[in-house]
Amino acid sequence: MISNPQNDFERLQNAIATQLQAQSTFSSLKLPDGTPWLALTEDEGDINFLFEKMIADCGLAVIVQSPTGKAVKQFQNLPGPRFAATIPIQISEAMLFNRGERGTGVNVQTAASVVRRSLHLFTPTGIAGAKAPLQFVEALKDRDRHPETGALVVSVVCVFETPLNEQSLTIT
Repeated sequence: MISNPQNDFERLQNAIATQLQAQSTFSSLKLPDGTPWLALTEDEGDINFLFEKMIADCGLAVIVQSPTGKAVKQFQNLPGPRFAATIPIQISEAMLFNRGERGTGVNVQTAASVVRRSLHLFTPTGIAGAKAPLQFVEALKDRDRHPETGALVVSVVCVFETPLNEQSLTIT
């Protein structure tokens, strides 16, 4: 989590990470030292280090990436400048490690399903006065190698959008 959010988009990341951590699939997970598993937020610090540590510690990482925006015509009924905030959520799994004794046992597809179900139509507090839920728009797939171990890391990126305008950028 971003400990001292400086803007509305950082508060949005925190709200989404909190929603994900509350899901039973994730809330029951523990790191090897007994601390709770956490969804990461891209703006909380050295995200590459935190991602690699999470993958190395338990084999599963979820990152709420920084939102971006684009102007869209589909939200023409909203007053003022209209755009969609796009929020990608990256779910990554070091497959062999994660499905072993020390991993979480939650595979990338199960985790992606939990992300989609728990965030589609979720309205973070304060965005457009509870009138702008997140909407799942697409899932992307990728795979890479862990930089230190060379182990396969598979990722699914779930992309969500929500309509915003200037008045709805204040997240409480």
